[in-house]
Amino acid sequence: MVDGLLNMRSRPYLSENLFDIPVDEGTRGMILPVGKRGGQRSIAFPQMALDAYQSYLAPYQAYSGELGMPSVDNPAFTDATTQFGVDFGLLPALGTAAIAKPSPNVLRSGAGGLLNDVPDDMARVLDLKAKEMELTPDKRTQPDAVQSYFDTSPEAYNKQYAEQAEINVPRVPEGVAMPQKNRAGKVAAVEDDIAEVIAKRVAPFVGTNAQYFYNTAPIIDKAMELGVPKKEAMSQLNKFADYYAATSPRTQTEPNLRSASLTYSKNEAGIPFDQVVGPNKDLMMSGGEVPMNEKGYPMILGPSGTHRMRLNEIESGEGISYKTNPKPYTFAENVKGNLTGVTADTHAIRGALDAMNERELGSIPEEFILKPFREMYKDDPTSFDPATMVDDQLKSQKIKGESVQTEYAVFSDLYKNVAKKLGVTPAEAQALAWFGTGNKTGLASPEKTLVDLISERVDVTSKALGQTKDEVFKKFLSGKIPLMSFVGGVTAAGTAGLLGEGKPAMSPERMYQAGII
Repeated sequence: MVDGLLNMRSRPYLSENLFDIPVDEGTRGMILPVGKRGGQRSIAFPQMALDAYQSYLAPYQAYSGELGMPSVDNPAFTDATTQFGVDFGLLPALGTAAIAKPSPNVLRSGAGGLLNDVPDDMARVLDLKAKEMELTPDKRTQPDAVQSYFDTSPEAYNKQYAEQAEINVPRVPEGVAMPQKNRAGKVAAVEDDIAEVIAKRVAPFVGTNAQYFYNTAPIIDKAMELGVPKKEAMSQLNKFADYYAATSPRTQTEPNLRSASLTYSKNEAGIPFDQVVGPNKDLMMSGGEVPMNEKGYPMILGPSGTHRMRLNEIESGEGISYKTNPKPYTFAENVKGNLTGVTADTHAIRGALDAMNERELGSIPEEFILKPFREMYKDDPTSFDPATMVDDQLKSQKIKGESVQTEYAVFSDLYKNVAKKLGVTPAEAQALAWFGTGNKTGLASPEKTLVDLISERVDVTSKALGQTKDEVFKKFLSGKIPLMSFVGGVTAAGTAGLLGEGKPAMSPERMYQAGII
């Protein structure tokens, strides 16, 4: 029947050929499309019905992708949505948006999705970042080598606005051995000795930038200086911290900050974190799908990607679990200003085991040594290289039927012990160890705090947009725009991020080729 309708034409009153004259284009979509062609009047009721039926199918066709890319540059899509809006006056997100011929700053998805407005500043940042990605890192916008945008005095860093409440960590029940032949339990048995070694190593860094990576009070101070109420500023920082933590696993510091600001701003704009709205929206991959990442903002967003899972957790309201993912959970709390917990990452684990080996050569449990190096370490403990030989993936075990990362508490407790010996907070002790032992653990990041990193990116984004730093900072903190970035502090010695997970470091050249920097 539908095939028959597709071949029908308007029926002229005075013609022997009933269906041979097309209806006038000017009558399409009318309730009673009466037209005149060649002196003959015609009524095109079948055509009108077909038009309505085709319009009725438009939302489904758009959603299923039958109309191709849902773009204002795709005639099939815009024609169908325009006709739907005229015929039915419904679904303004499709019909009205297409009729109005919106600016290019329109959300588009490969599967069809509805159209949502993309904030102009976000669109500009994504466009500018994509253009800068075409340049070699040394040709991109650089921050001014001037005083920080924030107050970075020790007094400012030592302010505390967040409640300093105990941060939960998963623990093994008393009397229960931990995984891998209780390897972490053997570390815990000599915790105080290891903490003493680490404390002596990092003591010279106390009072320097190395101590204050997590101290975000200067961000709150700047926001209040610009008229943002303290409660609102803290709420905004808390949201950013969640996104910063969710996009931290297996990610270098530079793209981590970028991705956090992007996913935060997308969420505030009502845009799914994996929906591409920048220049990459026009890039079709070999399988016909649209990339999940914006150009210059790489994330792990595959179906089981760690960033996707953590982002889903925070956006669903469930939150990152301290039992199964204590590291990003604690990291978020630290960035929010609660410094009572320890972000026990790769470098913290490596540094602790290196200190254990220094305390007593050959004492590192075999299970913490990667298999290819076990014989070498056993024969010559002085050959131990914490950057390459450690199995630093903390293990989990079932506790009351739930998978719990029980090894985490051992390293958390150890660095809390270091903090007591140094007279600093647990988060500061772990940050000190990053930089104090980074030459051994493979950390190649400069001694910059989170406040320093944001200051540089506010500067670069301000230059690119032609807006003041105050404007850019307020928009960033409230989730209005993602930040741009420059490539600084990346050395050929290694590019493992502060929250690296033991993955081999890429050279700056490889990172550039891969679109990371």
